Amino acid sequence: MTVDETLPQNPSAPDQTPDSTAQGNGDDFAEATPRAPIAFNIKPEVAALGVKNFDDLPLHQRLLDAIAQIGWKEPTPVQKLCLPFSLRGRDVAGFAQTGTGKTAVFLLTICNKLLAAESAETAAPHGEGRPPRAIVLAPTRELAMQIEDDAKTMLEHVGLTSIAVFGGIDYDKQAKKLKDGVDVIVATPGRLKDYVQKKWVDLSHVQAFVCDECDRMFDMGFIEDVEFFLEKIPELAQRLVFSATTNPEVKELAFEYLETPEYISVNPEVITPERIEQHGLHCHATEKLKVLIGMLREHNPECAIIFTNTKLTAEWLHYKLTHNGIEADLITGDLPQNKRIRLIKTIKEGKLKLLIATDVASRGLHISRITHVYNFDLPDEAANYVHRIGRTARAGAKGFAYSLVCDDYGQNLAPINQLLGDARVQTEWPKEDYLTIQDTSGNPFEDRYKKPSEGRGPREGSSDRGPREDRGPRGDRGPREDRGPRGGRPGAEGRDRGGRNGGGGRDQQARGGQQGGGRHQQGGGRNQQNQQGGGRNQQQGGNRHQQGGRGRDQHRDRPLAAAQASRGPEGLEAKSFGQTIKRFFKTIFGMK
Repeated sequence: MTVDETLPQNPSAPDQTPDSTAQGNGDDFAEATPRAPIAFNIKPEVAALGVKNFDDLPLHQRLLDAIAQIGWKEPTPVQKLCLPFSLRGRDVAGFAQTGTGKTAVFLLTICNKLLAAESAETAAPHGEGRPPRAIVLAPTRELAMQIEDDAKTMLEHVGLTSIAVFGGIDYDKQAKKLKDGVDVIVATPGRLKDYVQKKWVDLSHVQAFVCDECDRMFDMGFIEDVEFFLEKIPELAQRLVFSATTNPEVKELAFEYLETPEYISVNPEVITPERIEQHGLHCHATEKLKVLIGMLREHNPECAIIFTNTKLTAEWLHYKLTHNGIEADLITGDLPQNKRIRLIKTIKEGKLKLLIATDVASRGLHISRITHVYNFDLPDEAANYVHRIGRTARAGAKGFAYSLVCDDYGQNLAPINQLLGDARVQTEWPKEDYLTIQDTSGNPFEDRYKKPSEGRGPREGSSDRGPREDRGPRGDRGPREDRGPRGGRPGAEGRDRGGRNGGGGRDQQARGGQQGGGRHQQGGGRNQQNQQGGGRNQQQGGNRHQQGGRGRDQHRDRPLAAAQASRGPEGLEAKSFGQTIKRFFKTIFGMK
C-alpha cells in the first residue's frame, strides 16, 4: 500500500510533500487558480504513511459533517494514498481494483474544490443556467448511474447538484436539465460529447475532470472521446484518471494529458480481495447447465450474478434457468435504458436474486448485496475475470466466485492464474448429484421461431365440448323448413330468397324469356345468340335456373356459368386484355 515506485515519475515535479507549516481550517483552502496547490496542516510522515482517518485530511467542515452523516468511519487504502495529493490540486493517475473506494476519492476531491472556490474570484456563475464545474466520465451507463447515486448522497449535504447524462434517456429532457444549470455532470462520453458539440454544455468553467475505469474506455473504443474532453477543458483544470488495471495505455494517456501526475498503485501484488473464496469446476460443455443449476439450488445465494461471454449465450441461459424453475433476469448491452434502470433498481431493492449479464455490466454494478459470482464462461481476457468477481465482497463482506472450466473456454484458466499469482483458482470436479439433474426446458430457438399455430392449446371453452355427433344439432335450431326464410324476414327480398312475388331474384324467372326482364331481356340481352329468346337461357327458365328462383346451391354456380359464357363463339364479350386488343385492331384495320 505505497506509491508505486515502478511507475513513471516526472523529475521536474515540485516537492510532493505537503506543506507542514501552513495553518488554518477547512475554510482557508481557497485557491488563487484551480491548479494552484492547496496548503494544509498535515505532517509529512502522515502523508508518507497514509492518513488514519478523515479528520487528518484538509476537508471542508461541511464535507466532514457529510462524511459523518453518511457513516464513513475510516478511509480505504486507495483513499489514504490518493487524497493527500488530489486535495492539494495535483493530477493523479490511480490504479486500484474495483470496489476499493476510488469513487469516494474523486467525489471528495471535487466537493472540496468547489466548496473552496465558492468565494474565489474564479468561481463559476451560480443560479439558473450556470455551467458545470466538474465532469466525471464513465464507460457504461450502469457505472454512470451508480456514480451519480453516490454523488447525490454526498452533494445534497453540501448544497451542490449533479446530473447523470447518458444514452437511452429522452434527449431533450436531459438537455433542458443541463440548461437549467448543474455543478457536477456524470456522463458516458458519447451523449455528453454530442451536447458539447451543439454548444448546449459549456466546458469553460470546469475545474475538475475525472475519467473513471479508463482502461475500460480503451477496451470499448471511447478513448478518442476522452481525449476530446481533455483537450476542451481549461488548461488549469485538475485531472484525475482511475483504472482497475495497471494498463500501459492508461499510463501513456496520463503522461500525455496530465500535468506532472502522481502515479499511485494500491497493492499491485494483490489482484483479488482476500475475502473472495474462489472455486473452479471441471465439466464438459454439455454439463455446464446441470452443474450451474445444482450449485444455485445448493447455495441459494442472497444475490448473485452469472457472467457469460456472449449475448446469445446469456439469452439461452436465461431461457433455460427460467424454464427450470429458477427465477432470473437478463441484462445485456442492447437492453433499453428504461428497462435497464428498472432492473438495477429491482436488484438493489432485493426483489431479484439472480442476474445474468455479459461483461458490459461487470464494471457498472455496485451492489453491496451480491454474495456470489458465477462464471458460466471463463472470460477471454484475464483482467475481465478480476472485474467480474470484483462485484462481490463489497463493503468488507465475504464473497464467493465459482467458474465452470469447460472444453470451450478452459484454455483461459492458465492466463487467469498467471495474473492472480498466489491467489490462483483451485479447481475440482463437480458433485455427482449435479450431473443427474434433468433439464426440463425445451429448445429456446425452436420456441422463438415456432409458428403461431404450433403448440397452441385448445381455445377457451372448447376443451370439454366433445365430438360433433355427441353435441346434438347446432343450437337446437330445428329443421330448415321450420325456421322461416333466411335472415328472419318473411317474404324477404335478396339474392337467395326465391325472387320477388314468387320468383326470379336477381336472375328473373327466365333469363332470356318472355316474363323475367333481368339482365337479358326477351330479345336476348346484350349478347344475342338467338333473336327470340333462345341461346343458353331458354324461354321457360334456362338450364340451371328454374321458375322458383335460384336458391343457395344454385347461386354458387354463377361464376362458373359466367366463365363458360366468356368462352362462347364469336359475338360474346371478350374477357382478356389480349382478346380486347385483337378485336380493336380487327375493327379499325381489318386485321385478322
